[in-house]
Amino acid sequence: MQEHEQNCNYEPIACRNLGCPRKVSKFDMEAHLKECGYAMVDCKFCKTKMKRLALEVIYIDLVSFYQCHIVFAVDYQ
Repeated sequence: MQEHEQNCNYEPIACRNLGCPRKVSKFDMEAHLKECGYAMVDCKFCKTKMKRLALEVIYIDLVSFYQCHIVFAVDYQ
């Protein structure tokens, strides 16, 4: 039984990304790590490493900023 628990792919384990509260089965961990908001990723513009969640917020803000200014420029030409 103990050997099964150690080798079972459905055993929930904590995500290894600092700050992530999720426990995911060993079987699902690879997929979770690809989407985990606490994973450190490179910004595609400046290559700075930051948590995926923070980067997504920055990208959303940038898109909103540019959409607002493009609409403003088109409306007032």
